[in-house]
Amino acid sequence: MKRYQDWPERLRKYIDQRLTRQMEWGKNDCVLFTAGAIEAMSGSDPAHWCRGEYASKVGAMRQVALLGCRTFQEATIKCCDEIMRRKPLTQNLEAGDIVLADIENLDPTATGPTTGVIDFSGGMLVPGQRGLCVVDDMEVQIVWSL
Repeated sequence: MKRYQDWPERLRKYIDQRLTRQMEWGKNDCVLFTAGAIEAMSGSDPAHWCRGEYASKVGAMRQVALLGCRTFQEATIKCCDEIMRRKPLTQNLEAGDIVLADIENLDPTATGPTTGVIDFSGGMLVPGQRGLCVVDDMEVQIVWSL
């Protein structure tokens, strides 16, 4: 998968549109937010298969099971590995990188590692209860790049 030449502007526009949207299962959860960022940068929506198919954590888990996976983490890894290349954890995080990281949970219904996109300040953006949150303190497990 390749990025558009003007991907930074497209990503900034996408982020600006999402700044105040709170986390909502099936509309603006970590997976769909991150997939939207990938689509903004590349034109390809890696979550097209599950958009509009769930509205709760239970529904999201049903979609995970349809992939043959048991956890959100397993499903994220499977989907991201199919369309992006992994970066060594020793490389610096760059704007537009997709990460799977352990962070302090920002939503009481979310558990485990979270998927997000690295913003232009080097923080991880994820949807929270009051809109997008920038997380600077995270334990990165995997980094992908387009």
